[in-house]
Amino acid sequence: MNIPKLSEMSPDEKRTAIGTACGYVRDQISGLWENANPEMPRANYVLPDFLDDLNAMARAEATLIQGTQEYFRYIGALCDLLGSPAGAIFAKADKRAHVFLIAKGLASE
Repeated sequence: MNIPKLSEMSPDEKRTAIGTACGYVRDQISGLWENANPEMPRANYVLPDFLDDLNAMARAEATLIQGTQEYFRYIGALCDLLGSPAGAIFAKADKRAHVFLIAKGLASE
């Protein structure tokens, strides 16, 4: 599998990758988005704006299972990006989204 670079992904590609990783599925007939994951809204019809909405990214982060390698990769990368664990608390949605994509193996730096 060829992992795209973050710098080569459009905002829509990033949102779609995060949405798909969180369980969103696009209906082939209507083109609307739905989600079977109980942590996410069931029927959004459009993907949440993971790049600009902290609430959307908080729901995406909730899909990471605490204690797993993926979870620690995410937390570590977020702290590295912002220089400290305290800085990670204040990370904006776009930074969290980028780190989420890398931790999930959906994008590279």
